[in-house]
Amino acid sequence: MTDGTQDEFIKSVFGVDVAKLRADGANATVDIGGDASGRVSRRQPHRPVPPRVAQAPGPTEDQMKEMVQIMKIRDGITVTFDVAAEDKAFGAAILAVNADRHANPFDPAKFQADLKTLKGATDRLKAAADKVPLKARQKSRDDLLKRIADLNTAGKLDDLTKIPPQQKAQMIDDLLGAGEPNPDQRMNLELLYVQTPLDSGFETADKKHQQETADKLKGDKDLIAARQNWKNLDPKNKAQDSAKMLTSLQRIADAQSDTFGIKHVPVVDDSKKIPKGDFALFSDDDDKIYVDLQKQGMNDFAAASEAVLHENAHHWQHELVKKLEAKQLKPTDPLFNEARLFQANERRPGGYIKPPPDPKKDDQAQMDEIAYERQPVELHAIKAGKETAQLLDAALQAASPSPPPATGGQGSNATTPPPAKRSP
Repeated sequence: MTDGTQDEFIKSVFGVDVAKLRADGANATVDIGGDASGRVSRRQPHRPVPPRVAQAPGPTEDQMKEMVQIMKIRDGITVTFDVAAEDKAFGAAILAVNADRHANPFDPAKFQADLKTLKGATDRLKAAADKVPLKARQKSRDDLLKRIADLNTAGKLDDLTKIPPQQKAQMIDDLLGAGEPNPDQRMNLELLYVQTPLDSGFETADKKHQQETADKLKGDKDLIAARQNWKNLDPKNKAQDSAKMLTSLQRIADAQSDTFGIKHVPVVDDSKKIPKGDFALFSDDDDKIYVDLQKQGMNDFAAASEAVLHENAHHWQHELVKKLEAKQLKPTDPLFNEARLFQANERRPGGYIKPPPDPKKDDQAQMDEIAYERQPVELHAIKAGKETAQLLDAALQAASPSPPPATGGQGSNATTPPPAKRSP
């Protein structure tokens, strides 16, 4: 059979136009073969095997085994507030290694260096955790839980209010000392917070701070003008109006910082830094007060002032705890007792009660909201922010050439944001 005859036969039987395939230059052949019985067979078209794709570079098998071993060690560690700094360093190291793993292009030298850092952070975390007397801590926690349960059974939970601040701070430490509390232990922590008023000596000192801050600013002509024109400012206009708002809020924060005797921290308009639903926060990671000027309520001068004063109060709390831990606060200092409560409240993990997403969801959410507002750091910041803002607004109003109605605070119809949240 000639080639042409064979091509026609293949086309008639199999529907394959071999001549056209040849003309198109296809890398395929179809032929007719026969076995001993004379049966016709068809050979399938040849398809080129795709080139083998080289495996993307990444960690070696030994490096991955080392990472698995590191995570096993970490999983076996009970993190308490004693090792919070080491655990934070471990967290930063693991983030760096994970970023290296997914980097494109992969950098073997950087990965190995960061893996070595992670190994060192793990060793230091374990060494610190091994020194914590967990069994003794667990006994102290369980004894306290029984004590609170007995008071609850006897209907005497109000007796917790009478416990002196330093003893109350130790009770908080006992609840947190064996690691992050479980839901039942957390409920008892919330009961302690709800039954913990501000220390009287601290509250007296802070009342003076509030008045002194207002007095520092009462004749400030720029603030008087800003207060009168605040509602006409558009925070979306970053070049002018937003800058004017930040300048005023920075002036207020600085005056309060001077009263507290602490360094100034910048007030920054950055909504990305603020959790959804919040207006402002103080970050002790970078010592900045972040605000979202475009949130409803921040177009009111007194409300915006309150948010910044609240967050700067958190800044002061942070500085007080540092002084306490550096032994620069004596037990006779009127700020000592509350600083000790701030310290206990700031214990990580578990000391700070975050606000619930929906305070009205159920009874537990309502309890969480109450505990959030009554924990020492928030109880003080809410009070300091609100009362200082009221004093300031009244002082500026009195100094205005033609005093308009108060822009916020008591008796105002302004939309005031809820208490601002601090960085947990």
